[in-house]
Amino acid sequence: MKIMAMVLFVLGMTALASCSKSQDKLILGKWELKSFSISGGGYNMEMAVEDFFELMGADDEEMEDIVFEFKSDGYVYMNGDRAPYSISGDQLIVEGSIYDDEEVEYEKMTITELTEKALTLEQTEYVEELEGNMTIAMHFKKV
Repeated sequence: MKIMAMVLFVLGMTALASCSKSQDKLILGKWELKSFSISGGGYNMEMAVEDFFELMGADDEEMEDIVFEFKSDGYVYMNGDRAPYSISGDQLIVEGSIYDDEEVEYEKMTITELTEKALTLEQTEYVEELEGNMTIAMHFKKV
């Protein structure tokens, strides 16, 4: 019985490790941001990226595609910038700071969907004005 339990444990750990590796490989490539989902404080809203730009008052010249490129070198690239990233379970962790002399911060997002064609990242934060949590989901399409 102990041997059977040990075999099941090893098989289970192998299966979990392979899931993690498949996420590491599935995320590689270019992902274009297509839409947002925002919920919290009694609000539920879906918004295309173009609508978001328009809402923010951006003109046509400022509206460019938002594309993240995850590479096997451990960096994610966007508009000429790069930042180290890692995946731990269902968490995508991106390391970075706005200024060179600033303390390094870690942005954590939950991977709620990752297939060969679709990626959804969610982040939930407490918003004082809403007196509750707000969840923002970013929906990407592989390009």
